[in-house]
Amino acid sequence: MKCEVICIGTEILLGTTINTNLSYVGLQLDEIGHTVEREVCIPDTPDAIGESLHAALTRADVVITIGGLGPTIDDMTREIIAEKLGMQLEFRQDIADHIRSYFGQRNIEMPESVLKQAYLPDGAEVIPNDFGTAPGLWCDRVHDSPVAGGNRRFVVMLPGPPREFNPMFSNYVMPRIRELFPPAVRRVHLGVSGIGESSIETLVDQTLTRFAELDVAYCVRRDKVDVRLTAPLSNDQQLEIAADQVRDALAPYLVDPEHGIVGSVCQAVRDQGWTLGIAESCTGGEIARRITDIAGVSDVFKGSFVTYANAVKIELLGVSSETINTHGAVSAETAHEMVRGLSERLQVDTGIAVTGIAGPSGGTADKPVGRAFIGTIVDGDSRVQRYDHPGDRKRMRDRTTLSALNQLLRHIQAKTK
Repeated sequence: MKCEVICIGTEILLGTTINTNLSYVGLQLDEIGHTVEREVCIPDTPDAIGESLHAALTRADVVITIGGLGPTIDDMTREIIAEKLGMQLEFRQDIADHIRSYFGQRNIEMPESVLKQAYLPDGAEVIPNDFGTAPGLWCDRVHDSPVAGGNRRFVVMLPGPPREFNPMFSNYVMPRIRELFPPAVRRVHLGVSGIGESSIETLVDQTLTRFAELDVAYCVRRDKVDVRLTAPLSNDQQLEIAADQVRDALAPYLVDPEHGIVGSVCQAVRDQGWTLGIAESCTGGEIARRITDIAGVSDVFKGSFVTYANAVKIELLGVSSETINTHGAVSAETAHEMVRGLSERLQVDTGIAVTGIAGPSGGTADKPVGRAFIGTIVDGDSRVQRYDHPGDRKRMRDRTTLSALNQLLRHIQAKTK
């Protein structure tokens, strides 16, 4: 299958809106062995929409447009594409009723202009929008239009807001694509953390010397590296053998392929029937945020402290003022007392405490910007390690967060062998 994506929105080109929808489409298609062959991002203008559609239909089997289906004057995707495909707009009472119901349920007065979204190209199939008012559209009679040149083509129009786009694409579009274009390949995804990409590649290459038909790809993500193994469906058995061997080679570093190191930490705590707590200074709550991004972690995660000021470290975690005065807030000694205090105050079996200098100011010759001390505790055993993550403030906080989660996971693994 050849798929092209047209992202429509001047706000994306201006940089005021981050285009996460393309990533979502790519990841979803990748799961069934397909890829996006081309993507363009265009402004909300008739010429740009028409020209991009025309070009895409000369190459792609499926053209997905994202954005421009709303009720305002700059939302013109529906109208322009209908015109280019030779389709007439018709008023759909069922869609109008859905829009009215959407506003009524939220006790919001509905502007009549919103009913613009109830005018749909005749013959287009509605893709339900369970979280908004703009319906998606599936057009499968595109071959009848002059622009498609008689070729079998599909045009899918979806709204831009991710809260609407993501479930519409997953729940309604993907099943149709899977039915129309069964995958010719199978992929296995592995998540790896705590080791660099080059080292991962070396281990994988050494493992796969006899699997020549296997395709290997690597993708660095925020808290892990994805290792993707791909093979034709006819080589499914070989893929399984190869994947098992790669898992063995990377065993110490494997993490949850979906939720990464965070998911693996939470599962490791859960497997032991333990609980988890966090105390953060320089990371400002980032570790706790990543943990609570995963649904259902309330069974293991009890809570967190953001102890930015020294007085708060003393009051909430029981850190000794003498320790801070003698060794400094950023020190192994302070991290040790933070994590011990965390365990006692929250009554948790496992925990992380972080203190560091995120910058850009505050560093010294002895304690430069990027220095962090991370304490972890597992079933009463506490450990502290020093890290140096030079770079800007965001990079330091991100890398310290990742180091903290990795340190706790290795600590748990060492204690439960």
